[in-house]
Amino acid sequence: MPDEPLSDELEILQRIRCSPGTPRELPDGIAPTLYELWDRVQRGIVEEYERRLDPAAEGVRIPESQRWALDLLARESPGLASHDVPASRVREAAAALEVPRGPLVRRRLSALRRELKDGDITPTAAVLGVLDVVADEGLRPADEDARDVLPKLTPDRVRLICYQVVHRGPTT
Repeated sequence: MPDEPLSDELEILQRIRCSPGTPRELPDGIAPTLYELWDRVQRGIVEEYERRLDPAAEGVRIPESQRWALDLLARESPGLASHDVPASRVREAAAALEVPRGPLVRRRLSALRRELKDGDITPTAAVLGVLDVVADEGLRPADEDARDVLPKLTPDRVRLICYQVVHRGPTT
């Protein structure tokens, strides 16, 4: 079995460099190996695409302000029923904060955290503020965002445009 397919473009270019006038030929019996390699590369592309869609698989760390908001939602959610906040809204907000968000969201959450720490607002007001940030910014759970924005990638959608076989021919 040949080595693993290369993806580093510089290494590929270094390996395929040859002198001008080198004849082009396809070695006998190479076609089955090419199909097998293409199948492996195609599956690898799909797997990498799926890994990139799943922030948990990459070990993505969420910012401290979001971790604080998630802890607050978990601690204070039982008391929100008296404010007519459905549990589903709290669950959706928590799911939306489980992936890193932009600087505006982080700043707003940090401001709520400071206000709570300074005693300017109550824990209930802080958790309601977190829910407002999620609603105002239109945040949704990551899996919904990915499904809506990016299509599912299947092997039949990965196309081979061209290939080049590099082999060492007979040396003279």
